[in-house]
Amino acid sequence: LYTMENGYETMLRALDDGLDATAIVAICDTVAVGAMKALSERGLRVPEDVSVTGFDDIDYARYSVPGLTTVSQPLEQIVRESTRILLDIIADPSRDAEIIRLLGPVVERGSVCAPSTKETAP
Repeated sequence: LYTMENGYETMLRALDDGLDATAIVAICDTVAVGAMKALSERGLRVPEDVSVTGFDDIDYARYSVPGLTTVSQPLEQIVRESTRILLDIIADPSRDAEIIRLLGPVVERGSVCAPSTKETAP
């Protein structure tokens, strides 16, 4: 399930299991927001300790604190290509499958920074 609760609980479990990461890439923004809450509750700062990114660019991403860096879905292109393919299938039901890759822009906000260069003692 792609929910804030799932992101929160999954991140808590990962931290309990010893996760030591400088960045988290969530499958969607809602999961990322839940993960950010878990990180905060465990005393980790986003982005200073752990950068977090999502996917979708939901409205909440711009209002979270810090704002969530995310990949925006190119909805207009998705609709246009889906419609074109549907009309092509109606015109020729025996046509071959088609794979389309659409690139969404990265929306940079405050949840990402360069990893810390802190050195640990030997």
